[in-house]
Amino acid sequence: IIEFEATYDKMNNKPIAVNIVKLSSTETVGENRVEGTIAVVSRLSSTTHQNGRNYDTSINIPDGRITYVQKGETFYIPYGLNDLQDSNLVLKVGDKISFNVAQDRRNNQFFAR
Repeated sequence: IIEFEATYDKMNNKPIAVNIVKLSSTETVGENRVEGTIAVVSRLSSTTHQNGRNYDTSINIPDGRITYVQKGETFYIPYGLNDLQDSNLVLKVGDKISFNVAQDRRNNQFFAR
């Protein structure tokens, strides 16, 4: 299973996949993007496995936190530096972001992707 974003090739205006990441078989990523706010800036890299950016949430829960509201209820969800699409991006508390919600099926832990 992979995750990717679609964009267009500027040379021939055909659709292409970018930011391709192989997902762990224990990870489920929601299809809809969610709007949220950085509540706590991550300082730790997620544990990287051989198959990509995935981390084992039973061992290492990232130190960053994102807050978002869904159907009137506020949620806090963890993220790590390896979950960012642009590793050079510097986030600050209060920054508005969009992300996908992922779930580790082994322990039902939710996290931002």
